[in-house]
Amino acid sequence: MANEKFTQLPTVVSSNLNDIICAVQSGTSVQETLGQVLTLMQSNIIQHYAGNPNGNVAGTTYGLCWDTTNTLLYICTTSGNAATAVWTTAGSVSTPVTLAQGGTSKSLTASAGGIVWCDADSMEILAGVAAAGKMLQSGNLATPSWSTPTWPSASGTSGQLIISNGTNNVYSTPTYPNTGGTAGSVIISDGTNKINSTSLWPNTVGSAGKIIRSDGTVNAYTTSTFADTYAVSTLLYASSSNAVTGLATTNRAALSTNATGVPTWLALTDGQLVIGSTAGAPAAGTLTAGPGISIANTSNTITISGTGSGIGWTEVTGTTQAMVADSAYVANNAGLVTLTLPATAAFGTAIVVLGKGAGGWSIAQNAGQNIQVGNTSSTVGVGGSVSSTNRYDSISMICITADTTWSQYGAPQGNLTIV
Repeated sequence: MANEKFTQLPTVVSSNLNDIICAVQSGTSVQETLGQVLTLMQSNIIQHYAGNPNGNVAGTTYGLCWDTTNTLLYICTTSGNAATAVWTTAGSVSTPVTLAQGGTSKSLTASAGGIVWCDADSMEILAGVAAAGKMLQSGNLATPSWSTPTWPSASGTSGQLIISNGTNNVYSTPTYPNTGGTAGSVIISDGTNKINSTSLWPNTVGSAGKIIRSDGTVNAYTTSTFADTYAVSTLLYASSSNAVTGLATTNRAALSTNATGVPTWLALTDGQLVIGSTAGAPAAGTLTAGPGISIANTSNTITISGTGSGIGWTEVTGTTQAMVADSAYVANNAGLVTLTLPATAAFGTAIVVLGKGAGGWSIAQNAGQNIQVGNTSSTVGVGGSVSSTNRYDSISMICITADTTWSQYGAPQGNLTIV
């Protein structure tokens, strides 16, 4: 290698900072690394000073100096010594760096998990939230915020939807279909999940007053029309072909129809009944009493009474019986059966006594009463009586004077004892 010229040395493909080069320093040949050269260049090209370098730092054209106090970068535009070099701020950069210069326009403090957002003139940081699952929400051109409820962070089962549980948003327990289904089907529950219905429903609005009903195949609008509202207790009927109308209610009434079949209410008073007619519409009316009959009409009751001898039979198996007008008695006891006349009895009412038991019977009287048998009268008052002499003797009597006098009618059965 001796006496080789510098220009005869081979070149390298690529250099590194440890490579050695030759140099002359103060007239003396020396060796130095590329790293030393780089350090020398940086110390002369990029300098730093605590303040404005003008009048303080020497520089060469295009050299850089960083103002550590004001965080400004200066470039040397005129070479010179510390007193004469001219330094100019590089693009007038200041801190904080403006949005237009790619900065934030604000001194920010980091927040773990925070979100950077922008207001009208600077970057901002929305502080992070400790609870997982919160969602970022718009602030309507103002500060955004974290949602109060949480949201799931993982995908749910196929077909599940996100719903509220009253506190947070969670995946639904039932699944929902992910297909459109047959035209006209709706989403219904199968008891576990939501599915597309097998039954079909109309997709258009029907004519006014029509409702949806099944025709056995699909759900379709009715031909008949219905009113939008009906008064309380209204009955519905077809007032004309395919038109359903409400029949307003009437208090305390019976439903009937007129001669042409139109329904109507018949208001009823005490004792009235609906009475039909082949010549016209049914009407509300009361029963008419015939001979020997009386009718008393009261609320929810019709009492039909005989004004003559309407008889009801009673078998007396004891030894005493208080009798009632318009009644018949069969005395059936091994001992004597004593039957006492009623204290009050209307004119024309009747009493019948038949014997059956071995003890026979005796009719006792109240004060002022007597029994007329043919031309014989019992003693007036409690001392008088009429009695059987044979177990099967009988007597029929009519009250001929209200409350007091009874008269036997028709032939008595047997020989009676009259006291």
